[in-house]
Amino acid sequence: MDNQQGIINANKDSQIMIGLPSKPPTELLNSLITLYSTIKEIKKAYNAHYFNPNTDTNAHTIIGIEATGNWDYILSASGSIVNNTIIPDPPVDFFQIKNNDNLSNHIKNQFKPFYIKKLFGIF
Repeated sequence: MDNQQGIINANKDSQIMIGLPSKPPTELLNSLITLYSTIKEIKKAYNAHYFNPNTDTNAHTIIGIEATGNWDYILSASGSIVNNTIIPDPPVDFFQIKNNDNLSNHIKNQFKPFYIKKLFGIF
């Protein structure tokens, strides 16, 4: 699998499409749940399908992660999972959920997290 990372910065307003994948990447999500349960900084993680007609030819998987720190390690560990998993709609992009970001707000308001940190074993 290709192990390239890229950062896309929008220099102008872009119309993008975000929705739930028709075929969820179950193997990937289960592996990420196992990983994220071991990283105390991760609070929640969301899965969606993303398509930007300016840069993409097909929709692909995105994972939004709400974390309090250790971002470089989270990306590295998540990338290792991706590299060892068959992905129905590659590539997989990861992004950090932030408080005042349009994409983050949309994901948090429209999608249910696939991972939520359990506190004290009761949630």
